[in-house]
Amino acid sequence: MGRRGLLGFFLYFLAAVVQLWIVFRVIETIRLDEKTAPGTDVVAILGCGLLVHLDLPERNSPPVDCDAIVRVHRPDGSTFDTVVRAVEAGGPNVGLFFQDVEKHEIPLGSEIELIGCK
Repeated sequence: MGRRGLLGFFLYFLAAVVQLWIVFRVIETIRLDEKTAPGTDVVAILGCGLLVHLDLPERNSPPVDCDAIVRVHRPDGSTFDTVVRAVEAGGPNVGLFFQDVEKHEIPLGSEIELIGCK
């Protein structure tokens, strides 16, 4: 394998590693249920759950799709996997909605690892 082949392999490997470890910090959590979002269709459409805003400015294309599996890394060191049910990209930060998740399950300062990225 020549230099070009080795360099190409290294760059491909590096891109794969970087893509597998994309993590964003949770900066805000909002519980969405009949009490906190009365008179809106959000709960009727998505169900009750938790909207988390990430330390990630809004982009034209959020880095994760609905139904993607993400890993939550809590400040205490524990982790769990969950599914993104909706993506909010209309505000100053990207938001992810998790159905049937409570605030204590994803506390502020948690990190969301995007396992299934675009």
